[in-house]
Amino acid sequence: MPKLLYARPPLDADEERKIRKLAGARHTPADWIVRAQMIVLSWQGLRTSAIAAKLG
Repeated sequence: MPKLLYARPPLDADEERKIRKLAGARHTPADWIVRAQMIVLSWQGLRTSAIAAKLG
C-alpha cells in the first residue's frame, strides 16, 4: 500500500504567511519558491502526483 505524503500543517499563522508569501515571490531563488509552492499545494490537499503535474 503506498504511503501518502503531506506537508505538516503550519505551526502558527506567521509561518503560514511566510510560506505563502515565499510561494508567490519573484525575487527569491527558484528552488525556494518551488518548495514553498509544493508546501502550499500540499496544504490544499493535493497528492504528490498532482503537485508534480501542476508544477511540471
